[in-house]
Amino acid sequence: MSVTVSDNAESIWVFGYGSLTWKPGISYSSKHYGYIKGFKRRFWQGNTTHRGTPEQPGRVATLVPDSTTILWGVAYELKGKEQIQAGMENLTNREMRLGGYTTYVIDFYRRESHEYPIPTVVYTATPDSHLWMGPHNSLDQMALQIVTSHGTAGANSDYVTKLADFTRKYIPEETDEHLFLLDKKIRTLLATRHNVHKPSEKMNSKHLRPAKVHSEMVSIEKPFCIAKRISHNDEACDRTVLEPRVEMQRDE
Repeated sequence: MSVTVSDNAESIWVFGYGSLTWKPGISYSSKHYGYIKGFKRRFWQGNTTHRGTPEQPGRVATLVPDSTTILWGVAYELKGKEQIQAGMENLTNREMRLGGYTTYVIDFYRRESHEYPIPTVVYTATPDSHLWMGPHNSLDQMALQIVTSHGTAGANSDYVTKLADFTRKYIPEETDEHLFLLDKKIRTLLATRHNVHKPSEKMNSKHLRPAKVHSEMVSIEKPFCIAKRISHNDEACDRTVLEPRVEMQRDE
């Protein structure tokens, strides 16, 4: 389905539940936290540009019908012909041409005014999308796929962790167990990969600091004294000289 915006429209609302929440990328006149009814968020849409490649697709959020739930997010109000045109052109390219989404109009309920819903454009994917991936066999495998995928906008893992961080901070009403559990699994994998790739603690020349000079003095026999001692002619020889003791220190 494609939403057509009238040239005479004074304003239009767009609802974000994925990267649009923390990275809208458009100019807008106002921003409101709130929710839509009858949908849940799932990372079932593939992505081969911003968060993945054709060889290693990433996963991004989409809406899945569920009459028992509400989904929190952010709605942006675009006002005036110029702002509406620029914003919708940007989103059409980002969400539809590159993202494989389609558009619907859904009622949005603002946090501060539950009684009066606002018709809002939302971008979502369906199984008809050429990038549709659907559910994974397990959330662990989904997390692994996300951790190993990257696109032009950065790591696929950032897409999920930044969405989770934003939601915790600004939308504490949200109780999306799917999002928060996936976020936890991704962070665990990232921590494990970081520890596996930490430099070895084995001592080598990089671990040695410049020689440390001690104040303690040690006796060292002069080379020419050794020769005189061997020839039994060492009466006038001062066999020792005081030198500072030197040690190489391991860089902890």
